Amino acid sequence: MKKQRNILRSFAADDRGSGIVTVLVSMVCVALMGASILFMSYTGMRIKATERQAMKDFYSAEVAMDEIRAGLQAEVSRAIATSYKSVLEKAYSSSNNIGEDFEGFFKEDMKKARIFTDASASKYDVTVLASYVSDTSKATVTSTSDGLVVPNDVENTLDLKGIKITYTDNDYTTEITTDFAINMPKFAYVGSATQISGLPEHALIAKKALVHETGSTTIQILGSAYAGEMILAETNSTMTVSDGTLVCAKDVQVSGIGPVVDGVASSRLVTTSSAKFWAGRIEVDGASAVKLGGETRVLDDLELAGQGAKATLTGTYYGFGDGTIPDSVTEANPIPANYSSAILINGLQSTLDVSGLNRLMLAGRSYISDSLYAGSVSSDAVGTLESISVRSNQQMYLIDPAYLGMGADRQGAVTQNPFISSDDNPVVGLNTAGQTLADTHHFQLKRLKHAVPGARNQWIYYYFMEFDNSVTASTYFEEYFAKNGSQMNSYLGSGSKLNALGTSTLGYTIRGKDGNYVVSQPNGVSFDCTGMRSTFNQMKKTLVDANPDATAADPYEYIVNTDKVDGVNGTYLFEDASGNIVGLVTDGSYTVPKPADDAYPALRVIIADGDVHVKRSFVGLIISGGTIYIEDSLNMTAFEEGVIAAFAATNTEDAADVLGTYLLHGANGANSGSVLDQNEGWNMDKLITYKNWTKN
Repeated sequence: MKKQRNILRSFAADDRGSGIVTVLVSMVCVALMGASILFMSYTGMRIKATERQAMKDFYSAEVAMDEIRAGLQAEVSRAIATSYKSVLEKAYSSSNNIGEDFEGFFKEDMKKARIFTDASASKYDVTVLASYVSDTSKATVTSTSDGLVVPNDVENTLDLKGIKITYTDNDYTTEITTDFAINMPKFAYVGSATQISGLPEHALIAKKALVHETGSTTIQILGSAYAGEMILAETNSTMTVSDGTLVCAKDVQVSGIGPVVDGVASSRLVTTSSAKFWAGRIEVDGASAVKLGGETRVLDDLELAGQGAKATLTGTYYGFGDGTIPDSVTEANPIPANYSSAILINGLQSTLDVSGLNRLMLAGRSYISDSLYAGSVSSDAVGTLESISVRSNQQMYLIDPAYLGMGADRQGAVTQNPFISSDDNPVVGLNTAGQTLADTHHFQLKRLKHAVPGARNQWIYYYFMEFDNSVTASTYFEEYFAKNGSQMNSYLGSGSKLNALGTSTLGYTIRGKDGNYVVSQPNGVSFDCTGMRSTFNQMKKTLVDANPDATAADPYEYIVNTDKVDGVNGTYLFEDASGNIVGLVTDGSYTVPKPADDAYPALRVIIADGDVHVKRSFVGLIISGGTIYIEDSLNMTAFEEGVIAAFAATNTEDAADVLGTYLLHGANGANSGSVLDQNEGWNMDKLITYKNWTKN
């Protein structure tokens, strides 16, 4: 036993062979660790591969969804093209809001797109959407909403609900589900007749009037301008407007003879072929002359009121008042005559030359109106049949006194029409024969009453026929002119020239031919110029037609921060970084002196609450809450870059006070009349958007 124990002790003390065991154990551990690492690496590789495949499938599914979006964009683009053409065709028609018209056209045109299964566009066709996808072997297009299309009135979109892309590749599947929102494209129509650039491109803005009283030779307005009224008094000068848009909210009054060149008096007012001219009314008095080129738009009449007056029209001329009184008019007792566009020749030996016009459109007709007579006491008016009318031609509407009677029984004789009476209200009307004539010719008897100049309690009474049936009225007109043609020619004298012109008028015109006058019949077209009147009303408030919600009464109120200007005590000067005085704000009137006396030659912006008297040529922008008086032969030139820079000028007494803060609109120099800016919504990425996007 003792020997065995010794042997065991010797074995225990002997560690020979233990290293082999340790090595074997270590090798097993290392092998296990290696296997674990290899498994983890393999698993990671599989995960990465799965992620790569999933990402690839996702991108592929997203590409398929983008292809559907591109297909929808193509459909929207086609609808926009069709709608754009439709709305331009009616840009001068009956619309009050062309933007709404465009949206209406767009909605109707979209309903015709092939993506929809019915005329009401309540369902979309999944097969059509699938046709936009290039890889249909792996991508499947379905709908989770049974192809439902829902109009969203709150966001003004058309929502295609539940479009689903299922993309399968190498046994991996990705699903994307989304709604597509078709946004309504914004559209603000700014045609060539209405396109006005931003505030810095204006040279003059006069809330009350633009007046030229004294001086000689020429005045040039190079840039856009606004005036409540324009008064060109008797001076020996010509005012020329070019390279911009001139808006006169009310009347343009032209009088006096222009500079005489080679024995011929020049025009007092000239608008060049590149100018656009909007006016409420144009009156040419005395022996004055106007020459209107480019694009001329007049709400009321162009009247040649004085003896020897002359108007030469070239380019295009639109009289866009059709007798409809605008809702915004607040004048007391308005009459249709004030809102019916015609051309009136009321002065002897006056000349209207429109042979150079490309187009003439007169949406209204002339009126025998009290507004043409001094001392008038009536607010009545008699509509005639002519769109171009000569004053002496009004005699044809005077009813023969044989058809008139006096007294309660209307049998008392009336020997003259018109006649003078001291009776404040004589009882005169149609007698029996006159009533029969009225039944035959369909007219109403209208009376105009005027005070006799210089006489007390003396009145002139005119009794006119106003026709209410176009057929019988036309017959009467032609018969009268045929019977009295020579007499009419003797009255007309040197009248209008309408040779070689395709006119477009609501009523008849009188035109010269070989020294005589003939009747030119209307084309029978009924004009509705509500859209153009709406544009003019908007421009009279804001200078642009892109903000129909503006409530300002005039551009001065819309543009100028009147509260801040009213807080000015005297005159504030504004300087640029170089110390030059480039801006001026005053709560009263201001005079721009002659160059020798001018302390601020670098002045670019003037904002005056009162009148501004200009005695030197000015480059920049003058804004007046009163009247701008131009008192010499000067150039008024817009300077966009300089005006924009001046808006950043600071008050010489307070560096924190910036000139641009005295304006409510336009100080940022933005081109507010830009078609590009207003149609920014036509960016297809903005028109077709994703909603409720999910991925599985």
